[in-house]
Amino acid sequence: MALGTRPIHIVGVLVVAALLWAGAEAFGAEPYRVEIEGDRCQATMVTGEVSRLPAGQREWVALSVRDYLFSEDRVKTMKRARVQLTLPDGSAVRFDEDTEFVISALEYDSQKMKRNVGVRLILGKTWASVRRFFTQMGGFEVEMPQAVAGIRGTIFRANVYHDSS
Repeated sequence: MALGTRPIHIVGVLVVAALLWAGAEAFGAEPYRVEIEGDRCQATMVTGEVSRLPAGQREWVALSVRDYLFSEDRVKTMKRARVQLTLPDGSAVRFDEDTEFVISALEYDSQKMKRNVGVRLILGKTWASVRRFFTQMGGFEVEMPQAVAGIRGTIFRANVYHDSS
């Protein structure tokens, strides 16, 4: 390496380090672990206006990052809003703007490696990255007006339009 290029490399490394530090500060990015067991999942990303109707309740409430959702909770994303739910096994499910869904089943047993997750997609778009279980007891279903998709360890997308197609 030529002696004249060493200062340029050092400056380059310092600029990259400063950008990475500033980027984390700008987003308020503070990493956290998701530790979920049993019959709940967690909202790990919420952008825009997202509301939930807890099972058995009559009033919609705002959904925030780190809030837990349970079986039979109903969720709506408004215009320019999105939400990501993380399941106990690390699987992630994202919902796009103008989407409404119900968590129809949410059971997880890490000891037995058993999962039973169901989402009823009423309207909108969803994307999921579902972790594969090594046993045959790892169910994940997305129910739509015209179809039901059973998933075992894959990435997929499903859309339901206003005409239920």
